[in-house]
This record gives sequence, C-alpha cells and structure tokens, in this order.
Amino acid sequence: MKKYETVIILDERNINDDGSEFLTEIEKFLKEDFSSKIEKTENLGRKQFAREMNKRKTGIYLDIIHEMSPENVVALRDKFRLDNRVLRLQTFSYDKPE
Repeated sequence: MKKYETVIILDERNINDDGSEFLTEIEKFLKEDFSSKIEKTENLGRKQFAREMNKRKTGIYLDIIHEMSPENVVALRDKFRLDNRVLRLQTFSYDKPE
C-alpha cells in the first residue's frame, strides 16, 4: 500500500450541495472497492479558476489523502472519468517529508 493524495474538482452546476455528498460517495468507493485506508478528507470549497476550464469559471475542490495499491490509481481515474460531476481528478504520490 502506498500513500496518495487525490484532488478532485467538481462542476458546481451538477452538484446540489457543497460537494459533501460526493465526498462521502468517493470515500465509500475507496474503502469498499479498493480497501483503501483514508487518512484525511477536506472540502476546500468553491474556488475561481485562473483560466476557464470546459467553459466554467469556478469549481468545488476536494482533497483526499489515502493509502491504496498502485494498480488502483488508473482504475480510480477511469471510474470517475465519465462522471459529469467531475471536471478534473488528479492523483499524486504523497511523500511528505517528516
């Protein structure tokens, strides 16, 4: 198991709340399907983009720090790639110096 940080940008037009419902959905997905251990989740709120992204000027940012096997990174991206609520999903290796 390796530690990762996943940053998700949601399209606020397709979200009914502040993104908390989607955050619980992805937490459940990570725990049940990937047996991932979630260390921290944070809803960073609505932010304005420096440049438009898909004709949108703002989005809701979510940050998740979790552990999962490296093979599941691609599967996670593919699962939410066609979801119309997600503008961007990026997963980074989380090597925080101590």
